[in-house]
Amino acid sequence: MAEENSRLLEKFWSFAYMWGYFTHNRIVNSLTGDKTPLELMFGKTPLFDQLHTFGEVAFVHKPHHLQGKKTGKRAWRCNFVGQSASVNTAAAYRNYHCT
Repeated sequence: MAEENSRLLEKFWSFAYMWGYFTHNRIVNSLTGDKTPLELMFGKTPLFDQLHTFGEVAFVHKPHHLQGKKTGKRAWRCNFVGQSASVNTAAAYRNYHCT
C-alpha cells in the first residue's frame, strides 16, 4: 500500500531502506534503554545536526571549472538520498541529480 502511494522511483527504495536503518540506529528505543544503538556499539553520541530528510532538496556546489561565467549557476539542484554510515569521519552526503 505504501509503495503504491509513494512517488519514489523504484531505484531509490534501497536508499530509503538504508536511510531508515541509519536513522533507527541513532534514536533511543525500548530495547536499548536510555542510549541509542550507536552509543552502545561505538560509545559515541549521534550528531543530530547532520540528519536530513530523505528526498529533501539539496544544492551541491559545482567546481569552479564547471560554473561557467561569473553569473552562472554555482550549484546543482539535487535530492538527498543518504549519507555515509561511518562513525569516525565527517558526513559524506549522497545526492541524486536528475538531468
